[in-house]
Amino acid sequence: MNTTIIKTHRGKTMMIQHDVTSPRPYSRIHMVSGTKGFAQKWPRMGIALEPNGHYWMPDDEMKELLEEYKHPIVAEVGERAKEVGGHGGMDFIMDYRLIYCLRNGLPPLIRTFTMPPNGPL
Repeated sequence: MNTTIIKTHRGKTMMIQHDVTSPRPYSRIHMVSGTKGFAQKWPRMGIALEPNGHYWMPDDEMKELLEEYKHPIVAEVGERAKEVGGHGGMDFIMDYRLIYCLRNGLPPLIRTFTMPPNGPL
C-alpha cells in the first residue's frame, strides 16, 4: 500500500492511500471520503456533502456540480474519448494529453525510466 500525506496551501492535511497489493477481490470502486463529504463513481455514482453528508445528493444537483468542476480536457474531448473506447475513454485522453504536451513543449504526465547501461539490476 502506498500512503501519501499532502498538506495544502491553506493548511489542510490529506491522506491518500493506493493499495493494489493487499489480497481482495477485484474492484473498480473509485471513492473519495473526507470530513465534509463523500463521493464515489461505482457501483453507484453519488456525492454526499455536509450538512447532508448522510444522504446522497439529488441526481440533478450532482449533475450540475460535476459539470461545474469538469476538467478542461474532459470538456474538450470526453465524448469523443468514450466513442473511441479504451478503459471508458481514459486511454484516448491520456494519449491526447501526451500528444498535446509534445506539440507544445510541455513535460508529459507519463514518466519514463531509462535502463542502466549494463542492463537490468
